Amino acid sequence: MPASLAHFHQHIGMMGKKVDETAEAIPNTAKEVLINILNFVTSVVKELGEREQSRE
Repeated sequence: MPASLAHFHQHIGMMGKKVDETAEAIPNTAKEVLINILNFVTSVVKELGEREQSRE
């Protein structure tokens, strides 16, 4: 394999690795966002429930 071709192949491999790392990071971020939204909604619902009870 010529040196330039080997270098090109190595570069492609590194790019592929970067893409994989980015792809792995995205679902975690999306999961964290969903968890944060769910936690927020849960806390709002609890707050509304407590206000409703204190009114009675």
